Amino acid sequence: MNELDRGRMEASKEKKYIDIAEVILITLDTRGNIKLLNKKGYDVLEYEEGELLSKNWFETCIPECNREEVKDVFKNLIRGMAESSEFYENVIVTKNGRKKIIAWHNSLLCDENGKINGTISSGEDVTERKKIEQKLIESEEKFRTIAEETEIGIIIIQDGLLKYSNKAIDAISGYSQERRNEWTERNFIDLIIHEDSDFFTWNKVNDLVKGNIDTGEKLPFRIRTGEGDIKWIELTAKSIKYLGKEAVMFTILDISDKKKNRTGTKKNK
Repeated sequence: MNELDRGRMEASKEKKYIDIAEVILITLDTRGNIKLLNKKGYDVLEYEEGELLSKNWFETCIPECNREEVKDVFKNLIRGMAESSEFYENVIVTKNGRKKIIAWHNSLLCDENGKINGTISSGEDVTERKKIEQKLIESEEKFRTIAEETEIGIIIIQDGLLKYSNKAIDAISGYSQERRNEWTERNFIDLIIHEDSDFFTWNKVNDLVKGNIDTGEKLPFRIRTGEGDIKWIELTAKSIKYLGKEAVMFTILDISDKKKNRTGTKKNK
């Protein structure tokens, strides 16, 4: 086998490796012209294989409104300012006019003398993930708007930490937002449950905090507030998704007046 055939065989093998990758692989020269693009790249960009070779990446695949910004990132990378450019997300436009968001990992290509002669990048299509993240943000904003208007206390515990509590919790618990920000799930249990509460209550609340029970059952018990007062509350717990992860949401209702009224009615009888 001569050197030419050996070279062709090696090139064919390298192309197979590149084409089985589940990420976009692309190399650009110092002017931003496409020197190599794998099959995944062509699929995402909706072009036929080979159709983009030697085309200018920025002029062909970047929306005009984002073009200068993305060019600046590329120029910084070519100048050796890799730290600010090695990871980057930007919008690309496909042959059919669809816009997609790609998360890139960028690196430099150099010749045998160490001179920079281009870039190599691997890219992941994160369009759907970004849409989901945006929906989660929007739904969280709606949730917070509603939660801050209600007199029912709301607490969300996730990964053993208190991730959210609304204004109503101030009045119910007697603990300020600043103090609650330091709570863990253990603090939540130890601080609010009255020390004379029975074992059943301690056990039940502990299970609810850990997400082991999700019945919607209303659990009444006494708490000791941050000011040292004793109140009756009614607690319910539900497993939810909060910012895309499992969490437990508690709703807390102050039923102290209801308890007093019942006691007063019994005494009158």
